[in-house]
Amino acid sequence: MAMTMRKRSGSGSKRQHKGKLVPIYESFFKGEDLTLAHPNFWNELFLIKPMVPHIESEILHMTTEQLNASRENLNALVCHCVDTLVDEHPFRVVYALQTLAAVIQSMYKKASQGDCGFNLIDILVGFDSAEQRMTTLMQHCNNFLTGEYPDSSKALCLKLLLIIVTGMDNVSQNTLLEYVMLNSVLNLWFNC
Repeated sequence: MAMTMRKRSGSGSKRQHKGKLVPIYESFFKGEDLTLAHPNFWNELFLIKPMVPHIESEILHMTTEQLNASRENLNALVCHCVDTLVDEHPFRVVYALQTLAAVIQSMYKKASQGDCGFNLIDILVGFDSAEQRMTTLMQHCNNFLTGEYPDSSKALCLKLLLIIVTGMDNVSQNTLLEYVMLNSVLNLWFNC
């Protein structure tokens, strides 16, 4: 009987988690600046396990206008995901990797729908910081794969790299792949 009660209380907290995160995602993907009301927004976001299906749903249902309106938020999200990869708390790193993988995979799916005219690099990281941000991401991936990190972190990192490498059917249209190639991460794969 006690186990049943624990299970219920756990599922109740799961409902609260979903109840709190869904409105955050909805506001965020509408382009609202959530840091105005919550200065610690970015620090707190990666304390909560991301809802990957909801991230994907939000992105796939966006129009080109909505994507452009939320471009700054998406740039900031990717930026903070990459910056969080050096956090001292492993679960924040895992949640940042999961969020980043979900956003990039969802954007690839959105791009493959063909009904949206947007530039993947600009929407995800912005033209001005693309090279620096992607180089930093590839360096972090290199560190995860070659360093003393848990297998789960390495697996998530490999998943992220596979998403980036295989995101588009036509390799010549995969603008993110260029950054992987430039940063010699593929050489690392062959040495593992």
